[in-house]
Amino acid sequence: MWATDIPAGAWLRDEGEVFLSFSQTAAIDGDGDYASVLLEYGLRPALTLGLDAGQNEEADRQGVLFLRHRLDRAEGPNRLAAELGLGTSEGALTFRPGLSWGRGVATRWGQGWVSVDTLAELRESSTTPVLKADTTFGLRTAGDALLIVQLQAGDYPDATPYLRVVPSYVHRMNRRTFVEFGLSAGAVGHDPLAVKLGTWLAF
Repeated sequence: MWATDIPAGAWLRDEGEVFLSFSQTAAIDGDGDYASVLLEYGLRPALTLGLDAGQNEEADRQGVLFLRHRLDRAEGPNRLAAELGLGTSEGALTFRPGLSWGRGVATRWGQGWVSVDTLAELRESSTTPVLKADTTFGLRTAGDALLIVQLQAGDYPDATPYLRVVPSYVHRMNRRTFVEFGLSAGAVGHDPLAVKLGTWLAF
């Protein structure tokens, strides 16, 4: 796997390694704009420090500082990591535990991966947690681009659970810079069709 090249999840950053991404999701018809920033830094071989922040069009903000720790022995195809995060969501103090699993796979089209990232947001303003799960299928092409399909599922208190399908193409500009082009379509719930643009930096 190429943890340097992607939001790592179960693959932790090497010590001293930095990953930074900026993305903007813009609804084609209706509400649903969202801007986000993700920063990950390898503190130690088995420990990654991160910041996950974002804001929607209604100026609802979220910012969570997290630590992700490796649970596996970095041997074999499977990777497993747990994380604990603390921050704010829509003005409420938020505690966010998570668990990530990933596995590198070989296909006839090239090397790829599959991963599942789960989070529970425990907000001071609610006794019911927000639950999220992202399942990702990725492939590195012969031209060093990334083809990604992500299924984003979530359940907020007093809201209809959602499922979004988010395909994207990530073009490698140079050794450190990537540009992401994607779409987001609601399969369950009321999410509108949206365009996603992002920039990834790895150093």
